[in-house]
Amino acid sequence: MITVAPLASQKIPAWNLLSMSVLILGLCLSAIVTYALHKILWRAVRLQREASDQRSRLERTGLSLMEIKTQLDLVIDNVDEGVVLYDDQLNPIQANASFLTLFRMAENSPSMENGRRHHAAMARIFGRETRYQSLFEEIRRDPVRTFTDELEMPSPREPGAPGRRTFLRRGVAVADAQGELHAILVIFKDISMIKDIERVKDE
Repeated sequence: MITVAPLASQKIPAWNLLSMSVLILGLCLSAIVTYALHKILWRAVRLQREASDQRSRLERTGLSLMEIKTQLDLVIDNVDEGVVLYDDQLNPIQANASFLTLFRMAENSPSMENGRRHHAAMARIFGRETRYQSLFEEIRRDPVRTFTDELEMPSPREPGAPGRRTFLRRGVAVADAQGELHAILVIFKDISMIKDIERVKDE
């Protein structure tokens, strides 16, 4: 009689299972870290590309704005009308050559660097402060409307100086979509000759 002994079951050592678990865990962590690293790098490249595009766009816009400002300055300085721009506190920001010539002001003079002195000088020129200030009060009350009036410059007492002069004054607000006032643009046009012709016709 032949007796067959059962095969002994082979047990896997505990340290071997631990090594396999550590290996699998290490591989999973490596895959997760690799994925996260690639995602971070891809996002960094995308942000860098967007920043480069934005910078190029801003540079192009800046150049365009500079070109527009240069062209605008050239146009303003070649018109006969006196043009002056005030900020929201009524300080003069910019005036063209015609304005400075019409009212005998210098670009760097105190009357062009300080709002209070500027408007005091303008009120003296026209001799009627209330009438002069009315434009700014009307524009503050209704920034949407263009304000137009006429101002007369009294005849100067100096010999040889030009006689009485009349100016057509137009003022418009520079406001945003919410109606907040940011600046006021004022244009002075000398209409003295037209007024003289009208007076001759009336006579």
